[in-house]
Amino acid sequence: MEKTEFIKKAKELGFSDEMINRIIQRHDKAAKDGITLPYESELIELPIND
Repeated sequence: MEKTEFIKKAKELGFSDEMINRIIQRHDKAAKDGITLPYESELIELPIND
């Protein structure tokens, strides 16, 4: 899954821009360290706020 596809899907699932940016930063840092993390592993359905 590419970054743009991840962003689109994350927004559909209700992730905030801040949450998305933190995930992307974590993935970018891991990539610099030679670790490839799949973006789809971060996509979970968030609980509903009452």
